[in-house]
Amino acid sequence: MTTRTDPQVLDGLNELMQQAGGRLQRALRAAGLDIGPMEAWALRFFARHPACTQGDVVAATGKDKAQVARLVVVLEERGLVERLPGDAGARVRRVQVTAAGQRLYAAIEQQRGLLGEALLDGFSAAERKAFMAMLARLQANARAGAQ
Repeated sequence: MTTRTDPQVLDGLNELMQQAGGRLQRALRAAGLDIGPMEAWALRFFARHPACTQGDVVAATGKDKAQVARLVVVLEERGLVERLPGDAGARVRRVQVTAAGQRLYAAIEQQRGLLGEALLDGFSAAERKAFMAMLARLQANARAGAQ
């Protein structure tokens, strides 16, 4: 017999992400890191996926193609990413994080780590391990439903 889960689980997850996102943005500003949420997201993606294309970002995330293109332009104008020369005749260009982008990415990750610790404050090592296992299952279930 399957029990029905209260749809409020999505409300709880959404509220958690909204609160965490707000705290992260305040922490980034307090640390003097001038970057918006979508720019930070895109920079993190490019840092974790070296030399990927804009199309790779769209395919991996489902983000709008035009939105990704705008983010690349903004990051490029700020000197955080650069487009690599394409192969002869190729229209597709790969995006690479610059040294300045790597420094900002490292600072963002430091703030994310501090926030992660704050969110897990009071959790035992066993609770943290169990939470991470449940989170991995939720992610797998979400990915399976997207196919």
